[in-house]
Amino acid sequence: MKLVIWGLGFRGKTLANYLGNPYIAAIIESEPNKIGQEYRGIEVISFDRYMEQYQSLPIIITPEYQFQLEISQKLMEHHIFHFTFSSELPPNIRYNGKLGLDCYLDMFDKPDKVYVYGINAFSIVLYYMLLKHNRQLVFITDKDKVKANQAAIMERLQLQTLNMGLLESVDGPIYITTHEKIEVINTMFSGKQVIDAFRYADSREEYRNLELKKFHNLYKDKQRCFIVATGPSLTMADLDTLLEEQEFCFSVNSMCKIETKWKPDVYVVSDGKFFSENQEVIRDYQCPIKFLPDDAIDYWKQKKEGEYQMHRDSIDAYDVVEFSEDITQIVNTQGTITVGCIQIAVYMGFKEIYLLGTDCNYTIGSTNNHFGGDGKPDMIDHSISSMLKGYQMCKDYADKHGIKIYNATRGGMLEVFERVDFDLLFHNR
Repeated sequence: MKLVIWGLGFRGKTLANYLGNPYIAAIIESEPNKIGQEYRGIEVISFDRYMEQYQSLPIIITPEYQFQLEISQKLMEHHIFHFTFSSELPPNIRYNGKLGLDCYLDMFDKPDKVYVYGINAFSIVLYYMLLKHNRQLVFITDKDKVKANQAAIMERLQLQTLNMGLLESVDGPIYITTHEKIEVINTMFSGKQVIDAFRYADSREEYRNLELKKFHNLYKDKQRCFIVATGPSLTMADLDTLLEEQEFCFSVNSMCKIETKWKPDVYVVSDGKFFSENQEVIRDYQCPIKFLPDDAIDYWKQKKEGEYQMHRDSIDAYDVVEFSEDITQIVNTQGTITVGCIQIAVYMGFKEIYLLGTDCNYTIGSTNNHFGGDGKPDMIDHSISSMLKGYQMCKDYADKHGIKIYNATRGGMLEVFERVDFDLLFHNR
């Protein structure tokens, strides 16, 4: 049985490139100008056409995380439950990483039967990949925890399953395809060999950027740093103060498009779409250190001094998040790039971190969601809950390691960190 992909954006094309026509029956699109076309020999169809001709086929939903709930609700209203989400894929696949899909073949033992835990987009992609190589997947399930969409996929694909209560019959390693703490998994499968398939590719040396090692504790003697986000409470006067006081600063994303005398010491981007649409502006931005996504292959062919490749995971969809202590391997940008900046600042040795412009407050359709906005309505449904989860992760780590993080933002909804008055920070200096 084939799959259907929902969305012909970056993620949809990536999956279509990996699996191809033999395993992808069609791609659903809502944009009229795309419907009726083909991508790599795969027909692009409307949702109505899916309902008429393909509704028995499982779907992988690929648009950005904030749109996935809307799409899944639409499917369930039409009694379609056999779907899963591309946000469940590891970054190596989701961002079309340098190792691609075939690297996972190196992970599996020789026996024809492979045991996996987790029914999600990643395990389904592995299922189709191994079909090409005549390998058999057995899905280990806990019948009390199987969700409706997982059960529907199991039924549609007629997956071979094994209940958790029958683990004694497993005679090989168990490959974990979910983003869960390995300690939890080891407890679940006590006495069995467990392999973390989800993190397998992204923890390989090919993704490690040893050039970043030079930043480790480089600024441990500095008193503090500021992470300047782009919330609407930020003002030009704030930036002038930071410039006058010669504070060490990080900033992010659209700051590169705003005319300011002040410039950050470190500029960070993790959003692949923003990066691809603004590469020339980012390259010309006057900032001595830039951390940028590592998956834009063409951009890195002309690497400039001060530009550093950063392997990152934007993990909005995961319940379990982890603070990365080693940015040479990965930076976890849970919900917001500011969370990634905190990890970079800690790696650099800062023990006192101030957040500014982290309003954490958005209104869909507003033209005032960002500092220096372009006047266009912001139609993105920003995941506040995901941001707060990421900030809490940072606070928990900071509390355990003697690091102080303060929120110097005026107003806003971020209450995870102790608040301080930005203006009073400079009175005694």
